[in-house]
Amino acid sequence: MKPLLRHSIDGICTEVAVLEPSTSVSSSIESKSRYAAFSKTQRRWIVVLVALAAFIPPLSVFIYMPIIDTLAEELDVSIEHINITITSYLLVQGLIPALLSNLSDQLGRRVVYLVSLPIFCAACVGLALQESYPELLIFRMVQSAGTSGLLALGALVVTDVTPRDRRGRYMSGMLIGVNLGPVVAPVAGGFMADTVGWHQCFWLLLAFGSSVGVLMFGLLPETCRHVVGGHSRTDKAEDALILVGSAFVYLSFTCMQDSLAHLAIEKYELSGLQAGLCYVPYGLAVVFSSYGVGKMMDHDYLTVARASGLSLSDFVEQCFDDFPVERARLRTVWYLFPVVVASTVGYGWAIEAKLNLAVIMVMQFLCCLSSTGICNTCLTLYMDIHPRDPGAASVAMNLMKGLPTMQPDKSNRTRTPASFQVGSGTPINTMAPLLLTR
Repeated sequence: MKPLLRHSIDGICTEVAVLEPSTSVSSSIESKSRYAAFSKTQRRWIVVLVALAAFIPPLSVFIYMPIIDTLAEELDVSIEHINITITSYLLVQGLIPALLSNLSDQLGRRVVYLVSLPIFCAACVGLALQESYPELLIFRMVQSAGTSGLLALGALVVTDVTPRDRRGRYMSGMLIGVNLGPVVAPVAGGFMADTVGWHQCFWLLLAFGSSVGVLMFGLLPETCRHVVGGHSRTDKAEDALILVGSAFVYLSFTCMQDSLAHLAIEKYELSGLQAGLCYVPYGLAVVFSSYGVGKMMDHDYLTVARASGLSLSDFVEQCFDDFPVERARLRTVWYLFPVVVASTVGYGWAIEAKLNLAVIMVMQFLCCLSSTGICNTCLTLYMDIHPRDPGAASVAMNLMKGLPTMQPDKSNRTRTPASFQVGSGTPINTMAPLLLTR
């Protein structure tokens, strides 16, 4: 067998075996047929379905935030006890995807969806009917077990059905559901808690989860490929930089979200519903960032490929070792990092100085716009450099993003400008070496 020819296109590692012509042609046809099985319309509908499912985890997390005080009062426990239910939820959310991702590689994506969603729905029924703290704690953990794999599954499905040169926009489209959760959920939770009672929050989750389950059962095809072509790079230091950098960007974003409702009520004397409406700028930023950054990633991919003199259609599914994959995917990140740092620091000082609420909204918008773009880019890059193990790659990303946030009562630790100033510098310190070496 002849040696392998190694090339690289726009940040994607590819290796092409120099074989007999007939073998090369059949291999190329097989590679392209993986994606040709789905039309453009089918891909879009599949992404819509998995985006709806990926919307469930953040929805169930953030709809809980406005009812924390009410739950503590009705169950006669302290706020710290309620915070333990949040920590346990995040702990399960960080661990379960490792199991589900492996199962999805063996049994298929569709099967795992159809197992996870009924578990989530059953937990919602338990939460809506519970009247004691132990029941709340247990059912929240069960609920987390049902939702924790949905984001990883969504990333896997997108990887299954889209070639790399178009994956950025599809991945960003799937992540719109994830990033809209922190916007829609607090408003819905605050409104329902003030009007019809906190129990209805869980009935709402049940209705949405069961609806998504029915759609998945009727419309989602199986997308898993048991044998994935391509080559996975194994640069552990680079992997660590991508994982840790995106994790701390996500941490800054999450701490701002978690602290917003408390700080808005404390500093500006807003009601629960008004505090929930303060999350609307997040929604606008998510839409702009997910669509815009996805387009920019695909444009950067094509630009680097053309600059290298490579034909994209010939190397859609190969893996090029001698071309820096990061250059194609991280070109946009250079512009986003200063924005996330400046907006995070500005948010902390604006809250402390009690500036006009419009200033706080602008800082939120800019932070969400930039941090969403960075996290989406890092996820796409990590899936690109691990084409053979997309399940493990997705699990690693979710685990690293979840670990820094698993702290009870983060809002008490993020009330000062200094805390946001320190937090804003961590992503730079972790990802700067990766950016500077490319």
